[in-house]
Amino acid sequence: LLTWTPGVDDIGEYDVTVEVRDREDEFDPDVLKDSASFKIVVAAAEDNPPQISNISVDEDPINEDEIFNLTFDVSDPDGDDITTVSASLAKPRPNENIAIVNPITDDDSKIIGATVQWKSGFESAGSRKMNLSATSTGTIGQPITARKTFLFTVINVNRRPTANNVAISPSTPTGGNNLTVIYDFEDLDGDEEKGTQIRWYNDSVEQTDLRNFP
Repeated sequence: LLTWTPGVDDIGEYDVTVEVRDREDEFDPDVLKDSASFKIVVAAAEDNPPQISNISVDEDPINEDEIFNLTFDVSDPDGDDITTVSASLAKPRPNENIAIVNPITDDDSKIIGATVQWKSGFESAGSRKMNLSATSTGTIGQPITARKTFLFTVINVNRRPTANNVAISPSTPTGGNNLTVIYDFEDLDGDEEKGTQIRWYNDSVEQTDLRNFP
């Protein structure tokens, strides 16, 4: 019985000769023996990538301008150490925040998972993808990476429009002047002005007969 357990550093071809004899003393003149030669090829072991599992989120969907929190576990079926974990938003839009990733470690300081935090903006609405990855040392010393994508939704939030540079013309009216309200309308979502109300007050009392009168 020939037994040999090659290690990572033993990759390659080996010439092996097995000899059998009927005497313990190989120099016995009456010894009978025979031999056979063959090759052993030690190839790289199949290296399995890490596994990303148990993905969970605090809330899905989220609104624009809210924080998206995600947690995932990571392990390696070969027992290799996890060296890095990462997360990134797929197809980020201009001025969007990047995802913040914090590894989760066990009592031996080995990486077993990660938390991901991403702050959405007011241009983030839609179906979004968060790309997750984990890299291990690899069984044969070559790093190997696993990737997984998580889908989530960001809901559009309708922001309030604003009226800027409000002025009354003429600024110092006299009796008989017609008063006109001048202002700049702005809507950060690009919505058109609709349903604007103008209310007139005299000594803090609304003049209801002039409501919505320009």
